Amino acid sequence: MPDPRELTHCREGGCADLERVYDRYGRGMLNYARALLGSPDDAEDAVQEVFVRLARNTGALNRIGDLRKYLFRATRNEVYELLRGRMRRERLEDGVVRNLQESPPEAPYPEVAAILEGFEKLPSEQREVIALKVFERLTFREIGKIIGKSQNTAASRYRYAIERLRQAAGSDDDGC
Repeated sequence: MPDPRELTHCREGGCADLERVYDRYGRGMLNYARALLGSPDDAEDAVQEVFVRLARNTGALNRIGDLRKYLFRATRNEVYELLRGRMRRERLEDGVVRNLQESPPEAPYPEVAAILEGFEKLPSEQREVIALKVFERLTFREIGKIIGKSQNTAASRYRYAIERLRQAAGSDDDGC
């Protein structure tokens, strides 16, 4: 994990180090933003804004303890800023549905289709935790810090989401 001090080159006018940070974390940030927004274009806008702000506010780099957590928290903040500024709350709830309709994933097994449909119906708070836990492999403690809630709240949202996905897939056992 890059140390914020690795970004000294960007503070001095170049951005090679910032490019390395983007190469390392950009895809995950885009996936996270897309899971929240449901729009690839809006996700790109959010992540771009995070990096623009990072490049402009170099003084903040000295205060970053964990760059990965900082980037995901900043992405989350930018996503919600986008939602407040350009979208109504319904767009957040319907975003994943529209995204999947635009480019539906291949589902060779009926259970996969059921899980995807169940994911679409999850509350945004649960989709967010699933995206961070499953796709980014963050701990509940890390997720809690990103979403501004306790580790236990993050874990609870994950458990509730998994249970709903199991029900959607028609699996009643714990071995889903």
